[in-house]
Amino acid sequence: MEHRQKVCRGGVVLYGGRLSLVVAANNRIAAIVPLTAASIPRYRADVLLPALCGLSFTTARCADLAYEKLSDLKFPNETSSVCFGKEAMALVDAAIRLEQVARAAEELPPGIVRSTFRPVWGSRGRKVGGPPSD
Repeated sequence: MEHRQKVCRGGVVLYGGRLSLVVAANNRIAAIVPLTAASIPRYRADVLLPALCGLSFTTARCADLAYEKLSDLKFPNETSSVCFGKEAMALVDAAIRLEQVARAAEELPPGIVRSTFRPVWGSRGRKVGGPPSD
């Protein structure tokens, strides 16, 4: 008789030798994001998660969302499972949504979204060069 743990939302699993966080799961597939070592977030979709049970990989790379078969996922430890709570998963969900919106905006043709970095015509900012004006 084989006992298998169920993969659930917030669980930490091994995929391809790397730790991953399960974002969503159903009967056949799971949406996972890789976990990396805790450091300064290097990307807009990185989420710092609280450390659990000696787990040193606490940065979720939400930009690398992948869908994998449940049969390919393994648990890091057969006797116990590590699971993140609702608050941490809410942060991961928000980062995934933010990344999807940002990628959609990046794929729009030029001129659709007005840039905030160019100067506004008629600006009354500081005058550069020449005599001061009244």
